[in-house]
Amino acid sequence: MHSAYTRLSDAAKTRQGLVAQQELDDSQAKDLESQAQVSSAKAALAAAQQELEVARANQRQVSALSDYTRISAPYAGVVTNRYADTGALIAAGTSTSTQAIPVVRIAQISVLRLVLPIPESVSAQIHLGDPVKVHVEALNQDIQGKVSRFAESLDLQTRTMATEIDFDNRHGRLIPGMYAQTQLSLGEKKNTLTIPLEAVARNADDGTVPALTPQNVIEERHLRLGLEDEKRVEVVSGLQEGDRVVIGNRSQFREGQKVQPKVVSGSAAEDGGGR
Repeated sequence: MHSAYTRLSDAAKTRQGLVAQQELDDSQAKDLESQAQVSSAKAALAAAQQELEVARANQRQVSALSDYTRISAPYAGVVTNRYADTGALIAAGTSTSTQAIPVVRIAQISVLRLVLPIPESVSAQIHLGDPVKVHVEALNQDIQGKVSRFAESLDLQTRTMATEIDFDNRHGRLIPGMYAQTQLSLGEKKNTLTIPLEAVARNADDGTVPALTPQNVIEERHLRLGLEDEKRVEVVSGLQEGDRVVIGNRSQFREGQKVQPKVVSGSAAEDGGGR
């Protein structure tokens, strides 16, 4: 439309009276109207582009928020506790004044870890990979594990060394928090002199035991002790093979007392049959 008005205007200027003024005015009006329409269309396009950018920004925000609707665990495990219910409003992240609560607690139970306080006296005998036997009361079952890590220092309060034992739990029978009794092998000796644990009054690596003289008189023997298991302890010094010791309630005996002994075998003494 603008080019038509330009031609008419040029013709009117060249030859007076060739183009009617009304026709020229109509063409100019149409030209101005077309320019207004073009400007309006450009403004509408700019507005539409701006709305598109806003929509894209909203889409990116919604997509980012949508990512938070799915929580990915850093490792495979099981949910042991849930701290938020469906629909609950929870805080994101942490701040210096308040700390956001966790959503869930996850435990990795394919491998369970037991931490033992090992006494200072035997801490030097602990090695990586040492086998460990654990009896789980709830399952009435013995489970084998191994030493996976131990601290290189002692707790100054308890004089013990934290030692970690790992157990394969791919079967899922073990539950975190179960009670267990642990037997850690610190060494092995053959053909050693041992006596029942119940016969000994312990004091660190030393102990005392009521022994019988050939005349059946009780005398207190001071012992140097070594390795032990759940029933017997090694006697390094203080007794000789063939010596007789008293097991049972020590309070009913005193040193120098003459008694009538009842001799029991080693297996019977281990079972608590000797007195």
